[in-house]
Amino acid sequence: ELGRLFTGVDPARETRRFMLLDDGGKLIKALHLVYPRYAHLCVAVEQTDRGDQIMDALEEEGVRLRCPVVDLGRSEVKKKVESPAIGESVVFHTDFQLGCVGPSLSLEEVRPKIATIIGYGAVGKETADALRARGFEVFVYDIDPAKMAQADADGCRAVPRETALENAHLLFGCTGVTSVRRGDYELLPDGARLINAASGNHELDLHDLPPDFFERADPAAREGEDGLVRSKFFGQPLRVGDRCGNEAMFDRVLCLPSGKQLLALRSGYVINLTLGLPPEFVQLTLSSLLACCLQAAREKKPGRIPLEPRVQVLLAKRAG
Repeated sequence: ELGRLFTGVDPARETRRFMLLDDGGKLIKALHLVYPRYAHLCVAVEQTDRGDQIMDALEEEGVRLRCPVVDLGRSEVKKKVESPAIGESVVFHTDFQLGCVGPSLSLEEVRPKIATIIGYGAVGKETADALRARGFEVFVYDIDPAKMAQADADGCRAVPRETALENAHLLFGCTGVTSVRRGDYELLPDGARLINAASGNHELDLHDLPPDFFERADPAAREGEDGLVRSKFFGQPLRVGDRCGNEAMFDRVLCLPSGKQLLALRSGYVINLTLGLPPEFVQLTLSSLLACCLQAAREKKPGRIPLEPRVQVLLAKRAG
């Protein structure tokens, strides 16, 4: 994308500036590692905490930002106003997807009503709140002691990582990095459901897989004459996908060497970007991005720049 953008551009003579609207840090990373001579021609907006983590890593490697980046990902309006809607959306989409796989798997039918959140940032906290509102006991693990203390104060059970995994009948990865490795799967309860509530498809370590990984992990999966792919989970028939859709988004049964069975919703891809979102949530998101773009167009100094506080106050007020 950036290569096409800069085709025919002379970085020494060009006077235009290019706006990069980034989601996950990929454009900003590529700009600084592959096309650094064009970076002074750009302004950028980063809308996710994952993108902020990418910029943190660049800075740790000695790569300084060469263009202004307005930071929405770690803004107060995103964390305190938008995140509650995201947490509710994560749980709503999880319930919907479980119901599509098998009616007996809906959140109301989950027993025991215990879930684990890995990563108690803005999304993790709000996802935990949405689960507790539905009667779930929520275990939490975060590498940050302050967030563990906050989880405990909020009514969750802040526990060591291994204890959290052992109680993960529903596992929500909310870190923006890989929160659980495939080598950790044997720690999970038999029948655990794995849900990615972050912005990248690497959260549950179900990316960069051998081509036949899911075929080996679920030998019971079969395509029927109707084009639907079905499998079995504890003997119950499940619909895991159809050939009209994207196979990468199939739900997957994972049969472990120990005999345990796990269910990875949407093959480990993000859970909550498939159905429509409430209009007020969409408007807040679009308004925040527009505000960031307008600010970025005015910025001259390279580096991370917070979204203007007065704009955040206005957005929060309008969001109600």
